[in-house]
Amino acid sequence: MLGALSLVYIQAKSSFNYANQMIRMTEDATVALETISRQTRMAGFSGCAGATPGVKQLQSAASTAEIQKLNPFYSNNAFPELLDIYAPHTALYGFSANNSAALQLIQSASYKASTSSAMLFLRGVSSDSVAIGAEGYLADTSSAYLMLETDDFNWAEKGASFFLIANCTASEVFRGEFLASGSSSSQGFYAIGTTDVNGKNINLSNPYNQGTMLSPLTSDWFFLATKKGQTHPSLYIRTFHGAVNSASVSEVVTNVEAMTFQYGENTENRTSLSNPCGTGTGEGIGNGDGLPTYFTDQYKSNAAEVKDWSRIISIRIGLIMVSEDDLLTSGGKTIAWLGGSYTPPVADKRLRRAYSTTVMLRNRSGLPYAGSCASTVSNSTP
Repeated sequence: MLGALSLVYIQAKSSFNYANQMIRMTEDATVALETISRQTRMAGFSGCAGATPGVKQLQSAASTAEIQKLNPFYSNNAFPELLDIYAPHTALYGFSANNSAALQLIQSASYKASTSSAMLFLRGVSSDSVAIGAEGYLADTSSAYLMLETDDFNWAEKGASFFLIANCTASEVFRGEFLASGSSSSQGFYAIGTTDVNGKNINLSNPYNQGTMLSPLTSDWFFLATKKGQTHPSLYIRTFHGAVNSASVSEVVTNVEAMTFQYGENTENRTSLSNPCGTGTGEGIGNGDGLPTYFTDQYKSNAAEVKDWSRIISIRIGLIMVSEDDLLTSGGKTIAWLGGSYTPPVADKRLRRAYSTTVMLRNRSGLPYAGSCASTVSNSTP
């Protein structure tokens, strides 16, 4: 009887541990997918005007070094195209597994970056956004300055250097500078402004009234790495705020064994300016007027296959989560994963489960080029 009771106890404990590990993997996967999804949706976001023809950048030759500071690659010539801080083709950029140039830039003494999982680079506005006119955030649209009575998000401390100011008709990017509180030039406020090569103020090109969004720009890099002393990788995010040495690295969730991406590409062009909502097959120039239709036509599993990142409309994110405890299953089994299969690197007895989601880029999902289809879409379409 004691033997039978012991067996029941052991089985019940094993079942509880199994269920507990499954719940934990699901919770961690939810956090990981939501974190990546939230940043992906905002990649290249330029305000509620939607997929506008472009964002004006108030820059000068003197700002080149500052532009580079927003970019994690500024000290490396491997990815010079990413120096353009607000261009459609640099809002999102994928790296295949074992990209030596990318791995070199994210390695650290505290962890070892995974050479077998894909990486994703995103650039867009921070979630630390405020509305001009909100308490503590005042706008003087007649000058180059936006007077901040407070800095609730610690933008100065984080080293924020570039900002997007946007409403539903216009968007501009400018380099900001935080002046010392109480100085005569800032009149006791934090001030954000722009200057040209001669140090003179550059006025914003458009008036921005109450409700206009003000956001610092950030660059986020998602990758897997194994923390020193651990056996399984974690999901990491490395964020660049713009100032020198402003990069911050944080562990999002643990026990993410593998990560992959599929890039949803738009391959069709509008056929002509006279028929803007029509389509013409083929990428690039020579088919229609060259502008995308903003619908996903195909998914590419390898970042190297993407020729034009401005045509990526959506992303599928795939994760393989692994349990903390061993001896929970027979182990070593191949599982279905994002259109393919995944075989564990070691034949242990840990639980493994695949998770995935599809994310649409906010500025590019399902809309023709803003203003191109006069009968159905206008520049103010959100």
